[in-house]
Order: sequence, then C-alpha cells, then structure tokens
Amino acid sequence: MTELSYPTVKDFCDSVENFKDLCSLNGDLKNVQRPWLVKTILRILPEGSKLLEIGAGEPKVADFLNKLEYKVTIIDPYDGTGNGPTEFEYFKKCYPDIRIIKNYFEYVPIP
Repeated sequence: MTELSYPTVKDFCDSVENFKDLCSLNGDLKNVQRPWLVKTILRILPEGSKLLEIGAGEPKVADFLNKLEYKVTIIDPYDGTGNGPTEFEYFKKCYPDIRIIKNYFEYVPIP
C-alpha cells in the first residue's frame, strides 16, 4: 500500500510563503496543488529522477523541478481541451529547458 497524502491549511500557508513562484495571482486551487506536488516529489524521489507530467498546462512545476535537476517531460495537446491552454509556442519559448511534447497521452497496454 502506498501512503495517502493531502495538503492542509498549514501546508497551504507554508506554500504561499515559501513557493511564491508556483502560486498564481488569481488565488485558485493550483496554489495548493502545485507546491504540494513539489513537496511530495522532493520527499519521495531522488534528485535527477525522470518524471512525466501529463496535461501540464503552463509548466510551472516542471520548470521548478528542472531547476532542481529533475528530468521532466511534459505531454499536453495544448488545444484547449477541458478549458486547457493553447499557448504551446509561448510555453516552448518561455520554458526552453523543458521537453514539451504537443500530443495526447495514450495508454497502450503491454501484452
């Protein structure tokens, strides 16, 4: 069994104070999700680990982790699906060190 984890109000306050780059100005749920995910990854995976982020949107978490020597690849269609972003070229330009694949993630079972 894996450990169940979730952010708390105390965790949120810590995140807003110590992970400002991951928090947005509009005060949405991402302000809890992004820092919590980073803290969890830092606790569980060693530096240099390879990660795949599916449906990243703006790659703030990937950029943050990349700066900490994690190897992050993103796959996202960037076509507005599910109210997601469409700014693929913009993100490629703003985050040149992140490997971003513009595509859908498809599960292919291994026989």
